[in-house]
Amino acid sequence: MADEDGGQAARCPHCGAEVTGRGRFCAKCGQALPPEALAGTNPSMQAGASVQADRPAVNGGESVPGPVHSPTPVPTVPPVPLPNVEDARNAKYANSKGPNRKMVVIATIVTVVIVLAAIGGFVAYRMAHDHAVASCQESVLQLKDKQAKLSKIIGEAQQTADAAGADSSASSTLSDALGKAKEKADASVMSCSADPKTAQGSAETLIREIGEVEKTLTGADTDQQKQTLSEAKDKLKSAIDTATSTLNSSDGKVDDQAVRDTLSKALESANTTLNSGKTAKEFSQAATTLDTARSAVEAAVTKWNSEDGSRCSAYAADLYAGDMGGHPILLADCTVQTVAGPTPDTTIYTIEAAYVPGTFHKNADGSASWSGRDPSGNTGTWTYYPTGSMAPVPSDMASYWSERFNWTADPVLIGPNDEVYSGHQFS
Repeated sequence: MADEDGGQAARCPHCGAEVTGRGRFCAKCGQALPPEALAGTNPSMQAGASVQADRPAVNGGESVPGPVHSPTPVPTVPPVPLPNVEDARNAKYANSKGPNRKMVVIATIVTVVIVLAAIGGFVAYRMAHDHAVASCQESVLQLKDKQAKLSKIIGEAQQTADAAGADSSASSTLSDALGKAKEKADASVMSCSADPKTAQGSAETLIREIGEVEKTLTGADTDQQKQTLSEAKDKLKSAIDTATSTLNSSDGKVDDQAVRDTLSKALESANTTLNSGKTAKEFSQAATTLDTARSAVEAAVTKWNSEDGSRCSAYAADLYAGDMGGHPILLADCTVQTVAGPTPDTTIYTIEAAYVPGTFHKNADGSASWSGRDPSGNTGTWTYYPTGSMAPVPSDMASYWSERFNWTADPVLIGPNDEVYSGHQFS
């Protein structure tokens, strides 16, 4: 923009505003103006300078007044009030420092809050994590304790299952439960430090499952198995008692002694099983074997008793007195009679000892004994010694019999009062 004299108007090098007036600072931005900017704003000063320069110098350089030219009139410019420099500076500081400082403070506060929140969050996370790890580890310890107890229960239940045998009604159920229990007892969970929440959840789930398995292993199925084992053992005890009684009562009352020998061996084996057996199957097998042997003996005794009325038929011929008075006659049913008359026409037979049914007994030495009841009701034992046996003849009669008979080789009948009758004298 040109000024009124046709020249180029000066401008502030800082903000580009047109410089007017004679101030040394820009009216707009307040910055100090350089000399060249000031020179362009004072034409009267520039004109005076030209006039002074046109005067010649005399006397060694001093100027000599020359003709004075009137300067070109300069239009009057109304004065422009200059802003207060201090106010401008304060305004600049306020504009440049105030808002920026506030933003800086706000940004700093926000940053501090964010940092503190991050630190607090991290600390809270670590505390929560540590608490979760501790809680997880406690659950894992509980799990290990449960697994240890379960292993013990598994051992006991396995023994019960083995003892009860596969025939038990609860065997299948218990076997399945044992399989599941072994899986739970051997199960493990992930490390608590990696993911405590998941690890704790797994541990607690296993603890609950182990509790259910324990109920199965210690519940009705196991009780039934134990009852099966107990019942099998009690059954064997009962079989042993019955067989023992049968063996004792059948002594001498069977034609075949081999059946009693078999029962005796079965009893010995059954007692061994009762003391050292572990399973219901062992007890049951021993009881079955024993019952079979006992039944055979009882059948033999029944047969023996059915022939009780003719038990002495094989011996009767050896002791027949005929019509010889005062001598005994042995009947087929083991009744002992006495010949009272000397001839057949006058022979009178009296019962000396009536056979007591069921008392016939074969002895181990080949002799036979039975009970006889005399007419007065007294009961005594009669013993028959077959040919070839050694009868215990009373010592006061042995010498006499030895002189008259070969009694040691003859059949002999001895009564309850040491009556001795030799079959030789009746032959």
